[in-house]
Amino acid sequence: MSRPDVTINQQRQPLCPFPLTLESVVYSTPFEVDRSDGDDQAADGGAHHMNALFLDTSALLRRYVADRDRPLVIGAMETHDTWVASAMARTELQLALHQAAGSPQSQRELWAAVRDDWEAIWEIPLDRRCLARATEIGARFGLPTVDALTLAAAARLPGQIDFITFERQQIPAAAELGFSVISPDGNG
Repeated sequence: MSRPDVTINQQRQPLCPFPLTLESVVYSTPFEVDRSDGDDQAADGGAHHMNALFLDTSALLRRYVADRDRPLVIGAMETHDTWVASAMARTELQLALHQAAGSPQSQRELWAAVRDDWEAIWEIPLDRRCLARATEIGARFGLPTVDALTLAAAARLPGQIDFITFERQQIPAAAELGFSVISPDGNG
């Protein structure tokens, strides 16, 4: 599956610098990472390097609305080749933008921007395996369902992952799961 290039601040950047399909990242057992014991090496020995940024909905929202932390999100996105989010994030994002929009026209423009950007985001599905992992993560860290699902989706990715979030309860859990956390309190 070939992904198109994305334009960020007038620079063309490939979304994925290696010949790996989204399906192999999402579904293939050889690339599955078990972060429960702190191992962040892909099962294939780390042959593929992914400069990936996993975006929590709280970070994605700041891409589209005025916020003092918007430059942190834009900067993080500019420095990563691959953007990743859970399948749930798009719904969460569009509902949050619906609430934030001041008019129907503003909502249409915001949703159009999300649709355009979503073509550049690798989406991790919330399948049975992800749901089971979310249960483990939620129980281990005492997280609400949505946060556990987000972290479980991120845990599906191989190698070292940068995880950007503004949800305080996710930060310690993400760090313990082996992610490099980008947040306003500690920029990874």
